[in-house]
Amino acid sequence: MASMDDVLQALVVVQQELANSRVEAAALKEKVERLTRNPFDASASTPQEFCCRRTSFKGKLLRTRKQERNQKTADLSGGGTT
Repeated sequence: MASMDDVLQALVVVQQELANSRVEAAALKEKVERLTRNPFDASASTPQEFCCRRTSFKGKLLRTRKQERNQKTADLSGGGTT
């Protein structure tokens, strides 16, 4: 059977871990809120996460420009794609 001191010591450890997890949860919540406001905020993420989002956005931008260019070419040539 555990002594009262052992139980109290275990309780203190559990309280410390709970406090640490609350701090981590608050930090994650803040990060999510920042990213929700601005998904391309470099300060809200690791460099790898930011790079992936930036690359994804750049790819979408390039695809959009390519589609616009193809549409203009089709309009000029008389053929139409909708």
